[in-house]
Amino acid sequence: MMNYKIKSLYYNIKHGLSNIIKYLPAIWHQREWSSDTTFILLHRKFELMEESFIKNSNYVKAKRDIKQIKIANNLCKRLGDDGYLDNATRRYEERFGEWGFDFEEIPIMDKDGNSLYQLIDNRDELSKKAYMRASAHSKYLRKQDIDMLFDLLKKDIEKWWH
Repeated sequence: MMNYKIKSLYYNIKHGLSNIIKYLPAIWHQREWSSDTTFILLHRKFELMEESFIKNSNYVKAKRDIKQIKIANNLCKRLGDDGYLDNATRRYEERFGEWGFDFEEIPIMDKDGNSLYQLIDNRDELSKKAYMRASAHSKYLRKQDIDMLFDLLKKDIEKWWH
């Protein structure tokens, strides 16, 4: 019994330290207020799983499992990178140029004596509507990826270890 406890403690320390090193970059960027960092952490998890499953792919449904993990990994990477709005507004910027916002100093100071500024929207109505469409499209694409990821996990995550 004592021998088992010593082996178990050794195993836990060895693999625990290894995990800290493997996950450190993802943990370093964690912020409680950001869903993006949740996906960064999941991306690292699926990245490590994918490597492990490729090394140990000597079972019947290995190719299917690796493919599903790769999809989950790619979705988490895309969600963690959060480039949806940049991608959706690329055509907007080609058509309308810069966003059309300026900052104007207002004659009020904050409690520390610093000047305050207000945002001035210089866009015309056509530009505003195009931006709103692009923004709505980016939210749609993000939601679609989240739904796809969690549908995949709900359906298959338990199968990956059986």
